[in-house]
Amino acid sequence: MELAFVRLVEGEGSDHDLLELAETSIPTFEGLEDDRALGRAWLLSGYVHGSRHLRCKAWQESAELALVHYERAGWPAATCLGQLACALYHGPMPVGGAVARCEALLADAPGPAGEANLLVYLGGLVSMLGRLSDGRSHVARARAIFDDLGHVGLIGDSYGRVAGAIEVLAGQLDAAEQVLRESCRLLEESGLTSTFASRAGELAAVLYARGSYDEARAWTMTAEDAASVDDLDARLAWQPVRAKLLARTGDRERAQSLALGAVELAERTDALNLRARVRLDLAEVLRLAGQEREAAAAVDRARSEYEQKGNRSALERLSAHAGV
Repeated sequence: MELAFVRLVEGEGSDHDLLELAETSIPTFEGLEDDRALGRAWLLSGYVHGSRHLRCKAWQESAELALVHYERAGWPAATCLGQLACALYHGPMPVGGAVARCEALLADAPGPAGEANLLVYLGGLVSMLGRLSDGRSHVARARAIFDDLGHVGLIGDSYGRVAGAIEVLAGQLDAAEQVLRESCRLLEESGLTSTFASRAGELAAVLYARGSYDEARAWTMTAEDAASVDDLDARLAWQPVRAKLLARTGDRERAQSLALGAVELAERTDALNLRARVRLDLAEVLRLAGQEREAAAAVDRARSEYEQKGNRSALERLSAHAGV
């Protein structure tokens, strides 16, 4: 099970192999009353459900179970806390409830690693409520702890993703680009190929938003090359950017095929912010093709996803951009 996980994060394994090993092992570990092994099985199955397939409610439930077993076994639970907070950040739970859950977990004094793993996602969540200064403070504190502990991978992964997203919410694309470039560099140097593919796609999106179309295209290719076939998170990072780039060159048929395909994939997930973003990417592809009515309908669907999540900052930016 552990070897399957290593192969997966290095870009060589398959989601199916790890998920099958973890889930079929659980009855054996229950029979042995092996809480340490049960915790790992739930944690790794949750990783596939959430980090790879973006089924965040299942991820949250798995992380909650992993946390119970880690605590029973007397093992440090920092990784469980990070997985749980990440599921709350991405998933269908409204922001207010997710903030309350993260704050309650922080109040239990989880130790520096657990504190950092919670703070980074709490920072992203409060930023969705419009508290961008608080959000930046939380992620900066998490970054400092990661630095102290030597957790380079988490700087590239958790910090890079959330800090970059906060700057996008704030409209600070220069800062978002800096964060994501560092994230990509650290992840590539660490050999974390799977996560690198997702961050590379996110960097491509920021570069596109800045008008750096050639470099954005290059990063979509880098992300696609690094991603495994079944890594939905990475695919939904680079594919919508590729669609918009094609639309700008006049290749409307391929652009709409890619954009609609991304929407169909996103609908399999319960990652509300991501579903909204992919809808907005589709709207731009449609707008570039002169299909204003269809584009407006896609924007309305994106707005509904943001409302469901309670992402006030994204809604404010959407309204400002639409002039309403």
